Amino acid sequence: MRDISTFRVVPSARSTSIACDAFAVATVEHLLAAFAGLGVRSGCRVVLGGDDELPLLDGSAMAFTKRLLELDLPRSGSVLRVARAGRVTAGEAMYDFAPGDAVNVTAEVDLPASCERIATWNGEPATFMQVARARTFALEADIAELERLGVAQHVDPASVVVVSDDRLWGSGSVAPDEPARHKLLDLVGDAYLAGGPPLGSLRATRPGHARNHQAFAEARARGILEVV
Repeated sequence: MRDISTFRVVPSARSTSIACDAFAVATVEHLLAAFAGLGVRSGCRVVLGGDDELPLLDGSAMAFTKRLLELDLPRSGSVLRVARAGRVTAGEAMYDFAPGDAVNVTAEVDLPASCERIATWNGEPATFMQVARARTFALEADIAELERLGVAQHVDPASVVVVSDDRLWGSGSVAPDEPARHKLLDLVGDAYLAGGPPLGSLRATRPGHARNHQAFAEARARGILEVV
């Protein structure tokens, strides 16, 4: 059994993958978001069934979140805090940090007009369900390329929201802010690997997995974030 801190982030297209000296695991962000959203930092062991990728399930973190709730694991606060105000840029993304007494995470997305642009979470487990149920999404223009790359071969269409310039569609009801909430979900999951989400305010504009990890590493190196 390995502690999450013994893993390192490795390059991965459109997801977060982690590795240790013995093996690697892909698409971990939804499980890590469930841990972060419920404040679970110990007492849980994840056993893989011989695969090197966590299942997409329904495209959200809901299944993981519900199972963790059933286990009634101990909860604890963040081990990371915003030590001083600062901005970090990573590619086209911007990450604005401000000290505070509570966790507040905002994702602002650059998506077509059919989508609402902003989603926010106040750091409370009681409100995390709205974030957890947001499904992964794909731009209509990108679907053919994803299929060509073989990225989407194992994905159930019911677990994906499709975004075009003038509408959103998918299985069941699709809210205009669901893509933004999913970006927020991914941001929360990626923050978990850095010890967060941090105590304080984080606003990420145009976040993405690689950009998130780069930004958290730089923020810690510059003293904007610190472990408590």
